[in-house]
Amino acid sequence: MTDHTRHVHPTPTDADAIPRVSGDQTLGLLRHGYGYLSGRMRELGADAFEGRMFGSRTVFMAGHDAARLFYDDDKLKRAGAVPSLIRLTLFGKRTVHALDDSEHQHRKAMFNRITAPARVAELADLTDRLWREAIADWTRRSQVRLFRESVRVLGTAVCRWAGIPTRDRELEPHLRDLAAMVDNFGAVGFGQLRGRLARRRANRWAANYIEAVRGELLRPGEKTALHVIAHHRDGDGHLLDTRTAAEELINVLRPTVAVSWFVCFAAHASHTHPQWRHRLASSDDDTVRAFVDEVRRFYPFAPLLAAKARRDFSWRGHEFPSGRWVILDLYGTDHDPDRWRDPDAFDPHRFLESPPDAYDFVPHGGGDSQTGHRCPGEDLTAVLLTRTVRRLAEIDYHVPTQDLGYSANRFPSRIRSGFVMTNVVKPRDALTPPETR
Repeated sequence: MTDHTRHVHPTPTDADAIPRVSGDQTLGLLRHGYGYLSGRMRELGADAFEGRMFGSRTVFMAGHDAARLFYDDDKLKRAGAVPSLIRLTLFGKRTVHALDDSEHQHRKAMFNRITAPARVAELADLTDRLWREAIADWTRRSQVRLFRESVRVLGTAVCRWAGIPTRDRELEPHLRDLAAMVDNFGAVGFGQLRGRLARRRANRWAANYIEAVRGELLRPGEKTALHVIAHHRDGDGHLLDTRTAAEELINVLRPTVAVSWFVCFAAHASHTHPQWRHRLASSDDDTVRAFVDEVRRFYPFAPLLAAKARRDFSWRGHEFPSGRWVILDLYGTDHDPDRWRDPDAFDPHRFLESPPDAYDFVPHGGGDSQTGHRCPGEDLTAVLLTRTVRRLAEIDYHVPTQDLGYSANRFPSRIRSGFVMTNVVKPRDALTPPETR
């Protein structure tokens, strides 16, 4: 099969018509997980189909053309589209994810300011220093659970960087809440309740800092996330209400903690593909970034995104009435055999050949991250993961017998054991801070 970057996107024909299927797809999605929707599409010989989800008529789609439609703001909107079990656990009620048009652009500009390249570099340097300190400590311990360590390192780094002055030990319960929000966004029953309670506690915690800044009891740096969000004004010139500002602050902290899921997947990839584990320590930045991007493509994390038809329109001869729910299968798009050579094989080389299209590679959504709905924190995720992969590649360690599996029907999936390492040894030269060498 040709490489995805050389694939010509054909003009749709009548053969691309969207089939309709009977029955609600919700149970199948929950039962079979990430590969369910793309599996149905393969059965139907299509990259989209219409069915039901949570009882509502829904168009499910995957692939380049579907992603391009999904990010066409003239046809689709985000307001009212995110299911409540995700909105109330992961994003919050009134945040940027549910906004459209000028209101979205104005709020998105706030996040673009927070994640400006210079600020991302500062967070990367801080995270790198904390990884060095953590790894030095690991050499004195009998075993290390990487997932837990990653939540602590990344969470501590982003809180300091964001302007939150809480002492590291006092941060621990708040970092657990940030991780619980991510860990339970797709859960039902007790897991969903656990995620929502974590979100409520985190909102109260963040709101205290917003109020302290506005009351001039706390003066973080002007470029910090805490300062920017606390002083952000909407298009009408009004400060965000305290709850919304708190939720947006959490939406800076939480995604950084969520990188911990990818850290464990990266460790899993280097363990199951040991030729990469030895190569990464001495590779150039492009090679490490290719490995990181393949981790984000290959492993399951965000399963899908939701939107609604803004108005009546037609696509491939299929009618989309106003309000019709539209689901983009992220995992299926990142594993689309029409765009990716051997999509179920882990192969970082594919990213060294040429950059992927913005609608083929969608682990954080598609399109333009600066102006569209693609996550503005994607570059931050990639930079932090690249730094972390380099640090892990520098150390020697043993991977004892454990459950290194991950579930296809758990949203989000993660390594069950948390990736336990023993006998951690770091070469003496790598232990020495670069400025003292």
